[in-house]
Formats: sequence, C-alpha cells, structure tokens
Amino acid sequence: MSEFQLYKKREFSDFIGDTLQFFKNYWKNYLQNYFLTNGIVLLAFAGVYYLTFKDMFANMSNPQGMQQWSQSLINNPAAMVGMMGIMFLLSIVLGVLSTAYPMVYLQLLATEGDGEFSVSLIWKEIMNKAVRILLFGLISAVVLFPAMMIVLVVGVALSLVIIGIPLLILSLPAMMILSFQALYLFVVENEGYFRSLKKAWKITFDKFWHLVGATVVLYFCISIFSSMFSVIPMFFAMGSVITSGGQHGIDPSFGGLMAIMYVLMIFFFFLLYNAIYIHQWLIFYSSQEKEVNVQAFSDIDSIGRDEE
Repeated sequence: MSEFQLYKKREFSDFIGDTLQFFKNYWKNYLQNYFLTNGIVLLAFAGVYYLTFKDMFANMSNPQGMQQWSQSLINNPAAMVGMMGIMFLLSIVLGVLSTAYPMVYLQLLATEGDGEFSVSLIWKEIMNKAVRILLFGLISAVVLFPAMMIVLVVGVALSLVIIGIPLLILSLPAMMILSFQALYLFVVENEGYFRSLKKAWKITFDKFWHLVGATVVLYFCISIFSSMFSVIPMFFAMGSVITSGGQHGIDPSFGGLMAIMYVLMIFFFFLLYNAIYIHQWLIFYSSQEKEVNVQAFSDIDSIGRDEE
C-alpha cells in the first residue's frame, strides 16, 4: 500500500485526484469498517422505507389504488406517524454515523498513519464525536441553515432574470464547503461554533474557484451514479406503457421493482457520498498544511531520524 499524503497543498485537480487516490489506497479497510459501523442502521432505514412506500410505487399508475393507499394512511394515522417517526430517528442516527465515520478515519490516518484500523477503535472515536455532531446540527438549524435558505431563495428568485443561475451554481457548493469545514473544526478541533464558522469562511474563500469546481464535479458524478437506480426502472415502466399502447398504464409489478431500486439508490447514495466527505475533509487538511506546514515539518523530522 503506497503512503497517502494527507497534509498537502492542493489545487483543483489535486482535490479530485487525491480523493480517488485515498479510496485506491484504503478502499478495502474503509468499506469493511463502513459496513460494520453503518450497515445495520442503513439496512433498517432502507427496510422501513421499502415497507412504507412499496404500496405507493405499486399503484403509481392506478388512481384507484393510490386513493386506497392514501385512505389507508388517513384511517391509520398512528401507523403512519409511527413509520415516519422511525424513519426520522433512523435518518438522524444514520446521518451522525455517516458524518462521523470518514471524519474519524481521516483523523486516525493523520495520527496512526497506516490505514488499517479496527472497528472497535473507529466505533470508540465515533461515539466520542456523536454528541458534538448533533449539537452542531441543532445550532446550525437556527443559525446557519436559515441563512443558507435565504441565499437559496434569493438565487431561485433571481433565476427568473438569468443572473440567479450562476449564483446558485456557485453558492450551493460554497455553502456545502462552509458547513463541512465548520463541522470539522467544531467536532474535531473543538472550536466554538462561531469561531468555527469564521475559520470555515476563510478556508472556503481562500481557494474559492478550486474548491467549488472540485466539489461540483464530484457531486455531479455521484448524482449521476446514484440516480441510475431510479432512471432504469422508469425506462422499463415507460416501455410497458408503450408496448401496451398506453391503454393499461404501468404494469403494477413494476411498483415492487421501483421500490427495490429506490432502496438500492439509498444504499449507493450513502456509500458514494463518502467521496464527498473525504473530499471535504481533504480540503481541511490542505488548509492546515498551508497554515502550519505540517507535512514539511514531518519530512524534516523523518530526515533527522534517518541520519541518526
């Protein structure tokens, strides 16, 4: 396994290339521990999603069936609220685990350096960070996210006069970078919330075009791959309509297939989204190298040890 340089001054191509290089170096251990730490919750979330929406997918082309499905929800509000409540709780747990895992993995890589970490060590570090991740989310819900929504609404409104389109293209990834950097500073560096935002702002706009460009490219690729699992069954469904001359609508059997494909899309989205997390954390380590030259000092120390 070749050594991965975590602390490094990066440009546009480096942010993308090093993200891919990370998975090339550590994919086996990374994915193995990912499924051991996230797998059960991810399976539970996908299972509840399937049970909740499978009848809806099965009756998409059947107005009467959709009406019956809607009526069954109205007649059983406790069941509907219960299922939605379970999905909400599972989504929070899954969000914390999915956020903490790559964060912990790169932090261990920075301190341990070998990229072969046990699940017990990773799990211990995740538990240490879970509370601050939740706290960051709660504070951001009343501080950061409303500000982001204002920017989003302004961008959508200005899209009517064209100028909002480039504003959205630039502001959405910039807000993603800002929030991720603030999260890392708050959780890993134990900075205060507003100090984390201030430092994250500096990181975001230090190499704005490189960071935004690399983030857009990665997110675009992930969206294409994950959406394939929803597009494929839709093509089959359209084929069913065409071959029947449009008289019978979509074959109800495609409802189950579509539900399964959407479950697979959830799996692959969470799996592929690890590339975004790793990419964002590499932005942080790149900013640290620029500030304090961690890798340079490490190289000097290693030269000194070699000469002894």
